[in-house]
Amino acid sequence: MTASTHAPASVASVWRQPAQVWAVAFACVVAFMGIGLVDPILPAIAASLDATPVETELLFTSYLLVTGLAMLVTSWVSSRIGTKATLMTGLGLIVLFSLLSALSGSVDAIIGFRAGWGLGNALFISTALATIVG
Repeated sequence: MTASTHAPASVASVWRQPAQVWAVAFACVVAFMGIGLVDPILPAIAASLDATPVETELLFTSYLLVTGLAMLVTSWVSSRIGTKATLMTGLGLIVLFSLLSALSGSVDAIIGFRAGWGLGNALFISTALATIVG
């Protein structure tokens, strides 16, 4: 067989993944979109909550800081409680803290809830990416 005969089969096999891989990949895309969607609407959030420029930046920074720090230990957590439990815990934290952020009326509370949201994101994203690669 020629090399061109093998190429389509190897390319096609990349797209033939279990449904769980596609679900995790889609969830990762949505989680990463959540990071990028907040930045453009920060001025509107700040105006509606009468937030100072420092408070406005903390809405974004608290999320990213906790996400970055928590990603350092998510592998350890996943090895202790399991991949599925880590993914579900992370997803649960994302849902909980995003809901609390939406229901909150003060800037300080939203800053704290965004940090919790970042923890959930770290648990979910880093475990999901490791699962996809594995």
